[in-house]
Amino acid sequence: MEIKPGSIFLDYEVLEEIGRGGFGAVFKGKKIHSEPPFFVAIKVLHQIHAGHEKNVRRFHREARLARKLSHPNVVAILDDGVIEDIHYIIMEFAEGKNLLLWMIEGDSETSVYESNTLSMTRSDLAEPSASNQDIQDAQTVVLDKAFVPGTFPAGSAETAIPLMKQCADVLKSAEEAGLVHRDIKPENILVRKSQDGTLQVKILDFGLAKNFVDESVQLSSAGQAIGTPAYMSPEQFKGDSLDIRSDLYSLGATFYTFVTGQKPFKGPGLREFMHQVIMENPMPASQANPSVSENFSRILLRLMHKDPSKRYQHPNELLQDLNRSASVQDTAKQKTWGWTGLKSIFQKE
Repeated sequence: MEIKPGSIFLDYEVLEEIGRGGFGAVFKGKKIHSEPPFFVAIKVLHQIHAGHEKNVRRFHREARLARKLSHPNVVAILDDGVIEDIHYIIMEFAEGKNLLLWMIEGDSETSVYESNTLSMTRSDLAEPSASNQDIQDAQTVVLDKAFVPGTFPAGSAETAIPLMKQCADVLKSAEEAGLVHRDIKPENILVRKSQDGTLQVKILDFGLAKNFVDESVQLSSAGQAIGTPAYMSPEQFKGDSLDIRSDLYSLGATFYTFVTGQKPFKGPGLREFMHQVIMENPMPASQANPSVSENFSRILLRLMHKDPSKRYQHPNELLQDLNRSASVQDTAKQKTWGWTGLKSIFQKE
């Protein structure tokens, strides 16, 4: 059996290839005889890896871990298995733009897959046997190949807060399921506008997650840093054990980039970058972008504290502060509107 555009796989017509990495390929599929049309993403393990038990276990572990987390803001795993030596994972086909593209291009509707920004697992960026340096270098290239730090259009805190709240709610469910994502970054946060105009988030790549309850589940060798350098926590660089506070750090670094248009640290090389993440504090977001409120800037700095014990300890704490920050912004907006309205009345008179 060969999976290619025009073929039939299980109950799906294969429409097109939408992503390919060193470990697997992903195809867009349509369920046969479905009305309205129901689309999926079909991820298959390359045949060269199918004969290696370790690679097969790694591939299906992605599905097993991701299926532990059922949340409307997470790309769902629908099925996985093997048929005629083809190892596959069937995923929800989620449309939208990743957060980085959203910053650059705005809210025009484009499929993340059609934009060639499909999120693959880290094993797709480097072979499992690659060194830690190889993995980091590969991720840095993938991250930065199209964008230069400091050139992103900055989003507003008004937009960031509802998106962050959805992400924090996902991390709350992940913590309850005993999962750490380990690669929260703009490219793994999909954004789309719903029919009522609100922005909805889908978080990708929970297959990279580590189960910190079941210690038998390991996706990397001891001390190996897995993640994307620009958004990795200090403890990831140091090879320490991770919990949800590492994801909270990465969420803070992601939305720091969103509201400032630049990454918290800039290197220039990986060694310098690691030193900055572990030893230095980022410029407050309110200084990098004066339109960011001091209150929201403090939230970001707390998320990115070097010491995990001084960050938010649980996503719930972050949600509470985000709700308060949103309330403060709404009040400020009402006061501004009221003053503007009064000025217009006086000007008319």
